[in-house]
Amino acid sequence: MSEQTETSELGAPEDIMTIHDTYTEQPSQHVGERLDVAAESAAEEEIGTRHTRRFFVNIQDKQGYERRVTGLPVNSNSQVFVTICELGFFGGALKPFMGAASMEVHNVVPHDDGSLIVRGFIGWDQELLARLNIGVA
Repeated sequence: MSEQTETSELGAPEDIMTIHDTYTEQPSQHVGERLDVAAESAAEEEIGTRHTRRFFVNIQDKQGYERRVTGLPVNSNSQVFVTICELGFFGGALKPFMGAASMEVHNVVPHDDGSLIVRGFIGWDQELLARLNIGVA
């Protein structure tokens, strides 16, 4: 685990975000399947083992948000997916739950320097705790 302090490019207050890392190896379900990425190029999935890295970052915000998360194993060609959920304290522990606020991820942009920009919306007038779940394949 590493502690990261970042400021939104939109000028939001600084957040202290801790990146939690989980590494898994799973057998490929689509061995040798060919995926057309562009007319002039194609990507092939690795034969044998697919590597997936999972991370999560807790944030606190309302309305529109933008976060830059650093220290990730990504570059501009990485396949990255992000989900968001609300967090609350239950039994003294911080846990995800389905609250009344809608939460959305709009844009996910990986960069060659190992950073990721995530932009979205939290449909609530007061700041809420949320978790960005990040997957890198």
